[in-house]
Amino acid sequence: MNTKKIEENLELQLVGTLVFVVATSISAFLIYNEKYHLENNEYIVDKQTAYNILKTNRVIIFILLIVFLYCNIITKEIDLENGNNPNDDKIKADNYGIYAAILSLCAAIIILYVTFVYGKEDVIQSLENPNL
Repeated sequence: MNTKKIEENLELQLVGTLVFVVATSISAFLIYNEKYHLENNEYIVDKQTAYNILKTNRVIIFILLIVFLYCNIITKEIDLENGNNPNDDKIKADNYGIYAAILSLCAAIIILYVTFVYGKEDVIQSLENPNL
């Protein structure tokens, strides 16, 4: 068992998860910024700044999804190195984790495309999605 590889993979997952929590908090702040505008007729941060934050946050989330895909691939490699048969349930679960990460990455690509091609600072509310 390669404990160094396992530890590095877990550390990468931990850092990625913490960054994801921050990115989700930023998404929540942007939604609150829109809600605050509706209630008080002013913004905490102006629309252009909020849109720039949104774009940056989306890129960060895209990078995180690549990192999580990499972690899933490393997890599968570790399990195979530890003698698991490719037909074992553990490896099948690893494969499903990789498939899910790929699908999430595809969704992020679409969201990035929409954000950068069709997004404007006045449509943040319709672009913001705290889940991605």
